[in-house]
Amino acid sequence: MTLPIPSQATLARLTALKQSPAGKRVGVLGLGVSGKAMALYLARRGAKVVGVDAKSDVPAAAELRAAGVELRLGAVTVERTNDLDGLLLSPGVDPRQPAVAALLARGVPVFGELELTSPLPAKVAGITGTNGKSTTTGLLGALVQGAGLRAFVGGNFGEPVCTWLDRGEAADVAVIELSSFQLETVFTFAADVAVELNVTPDHLDRYDGLGGYARAKQRLVETLSPTGVAVLAHEDAAVRAMAGATRGKVWWLATRGGPVQGHGAWLDGNTMVTVGEPSDLGRIDLSHPRLFGRHNRENAIAAFLSARALGITDALALTRAYQAFEGLEHRLELAGDVNGVRFINDSKATNDDAAAIAVAAMDRPTLLLLGGHSKGGGYAGVLGAAPGKVKVVVAYGEAREEIAAAFASHPGLVVAPTIAQAFREAVARAVSGDTVLLAPACSSYDEFTDYTQRGRTFKRWVRELGEGKLP
Repeated sequence: MTLPIPSQATLARLTALKQSPAGKRVGVLGLGVSGKAMALYLARRGAKVVGVDAKSDVPAAAELRAAGVELRLGAVTVERTNDLDGLLLSPGVDPRQPAVAALLARGVPVFGELELTSPLPAKVAGITGTNGKSTTTGLLGALVQGAGLRAFVGGNFGEPVCTWLDRGEAADVAVIELSSFQLETVFTFAADVAVELNVTPDHLDRYDGLGGYARAKQRLVETLSPTGVAVLAHEDAAVRAMAGATRGKVWWLATRGGPVQGHGAWLDGNTMVTVGEPSDLGRIDLSHPRLFGRHNRENAIAAFLSARALGITDALALTRAYQAFEGLEHRLELAGDVNGVRFINDSKATNDDAAAIAVAAMDRPTLLLLGGHSKGGGYAGVLGAAPGKVKVVVAYGEAREEIAAAFASHPGLVVAPTIAQAFREAVARAVSGDTVLLAPACSSYDEFTDYTQRGRTFKRWVRELGEGKLP
């Protein structure tokens, strides 16, 4: 659910609260990483912070209490939140609950981290999309730094914006990865560059279908600065439609359909060709030793166009920074090569589309580890990408039977109860020249705390395999 734009009176209350938080009773609903950062940020500015969480115990409780934060843990009710002057929602918190609705009805500001901290003391590039946003965010940060500018790189990827501001570290550019959840609570936040990579089914338990999910993503271009640039993926219909929702300029990116019209860049083989305003970057070879697959060419074009939109025109410096970029952990990351078998960690591929992209990027016979906790999005994309790529599918974890049913006709289907057993099954069947790919298309919550722990466990097993040990 995307929150409606508040009335002018509520926006005025929000502005007053942001400018003078001291003494105001401000709630933070959801005390994970982002919630903790927002609570500490407000507490250091004199607010009477009330930390609210449905869980009766939160890891940050001691630190928050030490900072003077009042904790209200357990059931989130209207009665426990009706004394607040404002309420901050952590990204993971679904706003469709009575306590939030009651505050909205009374005109109490309900908002998120981007509204709390804006305007930011730097130019802002906001990057969103179902897939590819983390790699694009990291790469754009590297390009900005390669051009000699100071960059904060964070948001949904890395550390929260509040943590950066609390640290007092100056930046010329803030490169911020934005999830749809973060964009649900955007009203006045205005980026200088807004990147929309793609919109494919994800988090549909939170939204009214794909349209509701796309509307949340669209908030980024709707609030773009009038002098800003929206970098939009032309080949994604949902993204293409966003061109009519922005006040800024539109620069297109394309990787399949040939030259773009107007301003932007397209892919010719492995070369980025720029047209219109960014054409002073010329043609740039996007060959890269660690970023493989068409989707990474799309990420690269988005990052180059964003850098140019931020005013960086030194194509040589940008190209050098691009070639030096090592990629992201858990995103098509080379975990190792053992006895001629390549192991790729794409633990961050937690949905069908992301896993399908990973499979499509493979250039060797592949043994695919697919499983975990189902997100209910199905596996049609992976199934479509598998022919000619995947010789063995190892379905594991809670979702193994669901995956096995989807791949019932695949000649190389194996079912395993755990990811450790799945790893052993893949190793037993792999031969020199193969790739073992972890691209689960599921969340990790059946066996791990998050995709990071899952990916690092996979990498540890690969290291141990190189030492002659199996998990």
